[in-house]
Amino acid sequence: MLAEYQRIKEAFAANEKDGNTRINLFITLTTSLMSAFGITKQFENNANTGILFFPVLLSLFFLGFFILRRLIHRNINTDSYKYRFDKIREYFQSYDPVLKNYPLFPPMKSFSNKERIKQWKKWYSPGTGGYVQIIVLLNSIIFAFILIVIFSSPLIMNIFVNDNQYKDIKDNSTATNIQKPNNTLTTEENNFDIPSSKNNYYYIIIPVIFFATLGIHYVQYNYVMKLYKEEEKEKIIKDKLSFSKTLESILPQEEELSFIILSDDPENIIDRIKNTPKIKRYELVKKNRKIKITDRYYDVNENTLQQNKYSLRMRIEKEKEEKKFLAFKGPTKISSAGNPIRIEVEKEWNLDEIKTILLELKKLIPWINIQLDRSDFDLDFHAVLEKIGFKEIQKRETEREEIGVIVQDPFKLATEFAIMYIDNVIFDFSNVKIQIKYFNIEIEINKKKIEVDQLIKPIHDRYSYFLSDFKEKFLLLFPEIKEWPHSKYLTGKAIQTLIYTNDFKDSIDEKGNLRYIDYKKIDNLIKEKKL
Repeated sequence: MLAEYQRIKEAFAANEKDGNTRINLFITLTTSLMSAFGITKQFENNANTGILFFPVLLSLFFLGFFILRRLIHRNINTDSYKYRFDKIREYFQSYDPVLKNYPLFPPMKSFSNKERIKQWKKWYSPGTGGYVQIIVLLNSIIFAFILIVIFSSPLIMNIFVNDNQYKDIKDNSTATNIQKPNNTLTTEENNFDIPSSKNNYYYIIIPVIFFATLGIHYVQYNYVMKLYKEEEKEKIIKDKLSFSKTLESILPQEEELSFIILSDDPENIIDRIKNTPKIKRYELVKKNRKIKITDRYYDVNENTLQQNKYSLRMRIEKEKEEKKFLAFKGPTKISSAGNPIRIEVEKEWNLDEIKTILLELKKLIPWINIQLDRSDFDLDFHAVLEKIGFKEIQKRETEREEIGVIVQDPFKLATEFAIMYIDNVIFDFSNVKIQIKYFNIEIEINKKKIEVDQLIKPIHDRYSYFLSDFKEKFLLLFPEIKEWPHSKYLTGKAIQTLIYTNDFKDSIDEKGNLRYIDYKKIDNLIKEKKL
């Protein structure tokens, strides 16, 4: 590991040195050429020696453009090296508690392309004041000198200035100067020194050069932002794919179905389900459990989890005693049996248990602080999650009842392959003083019944088939029930958005339940990705 660290350090130093050498060379060439140009123009008489600088300036401009591109890629490679440094440091910190007192430097968060884009948000801002901004500025100055050379050449000036008028007046002015030994011109004579047509030419060309220079600066700014954004987008896609594949291979997954009730009397439908003992070959067994659940969802300020369709949930269950669980969930996919399936890791709230979740989150959000001690868990869980770097984004209450779903399995006499959760979900939007309820039914494969051995894949596949088969029969028996593809979190977020836009007028019945006609609005809002 130390050898790898040394190899990365050498590559990092070479990358920085190569970039600095190119930049210093370019700055030296630019300043030298600008000085030579100024001296030449000072001693220039009627000869148009300035046009000789045109090919040199043009070559220097393109050189600056290529150095700018190389500098951006150098910065991107530098970020990669710093990220690797941090990972190696984290490895040693995890095995040596003493090293926890030495924070990682520099923190990876400040070296993301997203942070660079944020700091250089406006095209005219100095950004970080680094080499990229300096090269952009020098390229703009070189471009301005190119325009000065072009528009001060006789070929271009003759198009706009009357040469005959200029020659006659210039000759008269020269003759007057010869007659006066002291070369002192009267005000009247001095007025003829620069013809009005030439004055007009300068009045037009100077603003043209100025705005063209701003334009080339803006073009370079957009080019830099484009490269950084493309790299950031590519990095996010790669990290997301790598992260998802890793999680799918090592973490458990939940396979469940979710349903809503399209009825003005959802309580009646719930009572019918509770009093149904059997649906074809599937038995429904009430567990006589009533659990009160408080769910609180968290994300970082940049909403990294939401953007990548992951969620972090803190759950408090109250039955006979209170229990706390931290859950990490991934994006929903479709199983081979056609059922929604996603990664789910749920651990009891203590340091030893939640380490798994925090380590996986660190892969997705490298800058979060997961260096926690047992003493931290004496604090409220909300304070602990804030210390890590999370903020609360949603809170809801749920009243839950459970029903076991049993099938006559040919491999076993009777198997409770799934659990049906009947949830009365309550969103309390205190900031708008509105409380909305809706009934959600979930049917989830019973993970506790799947033995952790070499048969886990065949067993899970068999349970997936039972789940699909049960869904068909369940929907035939209860036509008021419809499969709902959205999570409770997204449903609550959509409801809150509709409340803020006043699209939820008269959407709550006298019992506080969401009217079924508004599910269409919620569904459309989520599908349009306007959240």
